[in-house]
Amino acid sequence: MLREFLESKGYKILEAQNGGQALELAEHHTGSIEVLVTDVIMPHIRGLELAKRVTDLHPDICVIFMSGYSEDALLENQLLSDRNLSLIQKPFDPEELAQKIRESLNRNCSTA
Repeated sequence: MLREFLESKGYKILEAQNGGQALELAEHHTGSIEVLVTDVIMPHIRGLELAKRVTDLHPDICVIFMSGYSEDALLENQLLSDRNLSLIQKPFDPEELAQKIRESLNRNCSTA
Protein backbone atom coordinates (compact mmCIF):
# COMPACT_ATOMS: atom_id res chain seq x y z
CA MET A 1 0.00 0.00 0.00
CA LEU A 2 2.76 2.48 0.92
CA ARG A 3 4.71 1.63 -2.23
CA GLU A 4 1.71 2.36 -4.43
CA PHE A 5 0.96 5.59 -2.57
CA LEU A 6 4.56 6.84 -2.83
CA GLU A 7 4.74 5.88 -6.51
CA SER A 8 1.57 7.92 -7.08
CA LYS A 9 3.52 10.87 -5.58
CA GLY A 10 6.25 10.37 -8.20
CA TYR A 11 8.83 8.45 -6.15
CA LYS A 12 10.70 5.47 -7.57
CA ILE A 13 10.59 2.73 -4.95
CA LEU A 14 12.87 -0.22 -4.28
CA GLU A 15 10.87 -2.55 -2.06
CA ALA A 16 12.20 -5.32 0.18
CA GLN A 17 10.44 -7.82 2.41
CA ASN A 18 13.07 -7.61 5.17
CA GLY A 19 16.38 -6.00 6.10
CA GLY A 20 18.46 -8.68 4.39
CA GLN A 21 16.68 -8.14 1.09
CA ALA A 22 16.98 -4.38 1.48
CA LEU A 23 20.74 -4.65 1.98
CA GLU A 24 21.04 -6.89 -1.07
CA LEU A 25 19.05 -4.39 -3.15
CA ALA A 26 21.29 -1.54 -1.97
CA GLU A 27 24.43 -3.54 -2.78
CA HIS A 28 23.31 -4.30 -6.34
CA HIS A 29 21.47 -1.09 -7.24
CA THR A 30 23.59 0.86 -9.73
CA GLY A 31 21.79 4.19 -9.35
CA SER A 32 21.60 6.49 -6.39
CA ILE A 33 19.38 5.83 -3.40
CA GLU A 34 18.38 9.11 -1.80
CA VAL A 35 16.21 7.96 1.12
CA LEU A 36 16.05 4.72 3.08
CA VAL A 37 12.81 4.12 4.97
CA THR A 38 13.22 1.29 7.43
CA ASP A 39 11.63 -0.07 10.53
CA VAL A 40 13.77 -0.09 13.66
CA ILE A 41 13.00 -3.74 14.46
CA MET A 42 12.93 -6.23 11.56
CA PRO A 43 13.81 -9.86 10.87
CA HIS A 44 17.29 -10.76 9.54
CA ILE A 45 18.91 -7.37 10.25
CA ARG A 46 17.81 -4.52 12.49
CA GLY A 47 17.11 -1.08 11.08
CA LEU A 48 20.14 0.61 12.62
CA GLU A 49 22.54 -1.99 11.22
CA LEU A 50 20.82 -1.77 7.83
CA ALA A 51 21.13 2.02 7.88
CA LYS A 52 24.84 1.85 8.74
CA ARG A 53 25.58 -0.66 6.00
CA VAL A 54 23.51 1.11 3.34
CA THR A 55 25.11 4.44 4.29
CA ASP A 56 28.52 2.85 3.69
CA LEU A 57 27.34 2.00 0.16
CA HIS A 58 25.44 5.25 -0.47
CA PRO A 59 27.05 7.93 1.74
CA ASP A 60 24.62 10.70 0.74
CA ILE A 61 21.52 8.79 1.78
CA CYS A 62 18.95 10.08 4.28
CA VAL A 63 17.42 7.52 6.64
CA ILE A 64 13.90 7.57 8.02
CA PHE A 65 13.20 5.12 10.82
CA MET A 66 9.65 3.94 11.38
CA SER A 67 9.00 2.91 14.96
CA GLY A 68 6.42 2.32 17.60
CA TYR A 69 9.09 3.19 20.18
CA SER A 70 9.15 6.70 21.57
CA GLU A 71 11.57 9.23 20.15
CA ASP A 72 13.07 9.58 23.64
CA ALA A 73 13.91 5.86 23.72
CA LEU A 74 15.60 6.14 20.32
CA LEU A 75 17.52 9.25 21.41
CA GLU A 76 18.70 7.44 24.54
CA ASN A 77 20.13 4.74 22.31
CA GLN A 78 21.71 7.39 20.06
CA LEU A 79 19.68 6.28 17.07
CA LEU A 80 18.77 9.83 16.08
CA SER A 81 22.04 11.63 16.82
CA ASP A 82 23.00 11.88 13.12
CA ARG A 83 21.54 14.73 11.07
CA ASN A 84 20.82 12.30 8.21
CA LEU A 85 18.45 10.29 10.43
CA SER A 86 14.86 11.07 11.28
CA LEU A 87 11.90 9.25 12.79
CA ILE A 88 8.27 8.74 11.96
CA GLN A 89 6.13 7.30 14.75
CA LYS A 90 3.79 4.39 14.02
CA PRO A 91 0.99 4.43 13.29
CA PHE A 92 1.22 7.16 10.67
CA ASP A 93 -0.76 8.38 7.71
CA PRO A 94 0.87 7.78 4.30
CA GLU A 95 0.79 11.53 3.68
CA GLU A 96 2.94 12.02 6.81
CA LEU A 97 5.55 9.66 5.35
CA ALA A 98 5.50 11.51 2.03
CA GLN A 99 6.06 14.77 3.92
CA LYS A 100 8.95 13.25 5.91
CA ILE A 101 10.54 12.06 2.65
CA ARG A 102 10.16 15.54 1.10
CA GLU A 103 11.76 17.08 4.20
CA SER A 104 14.67 14.64 3.98
CA LEU A 105 15.22 15.36 0.29
CA ASN A 106 15.03 19.12 0.92
CA ARG A 107 17.55 18.77 3.74
CA ASN A 108 19.98 17.28 1.19
CA CYS A 109 21.82 14.76 3.35
CA SER A 110 24.88 14.92 1.14
CA THR A 111 25.76 18.26 2.74
CA ALA A 112 25.26 17.06 6.31
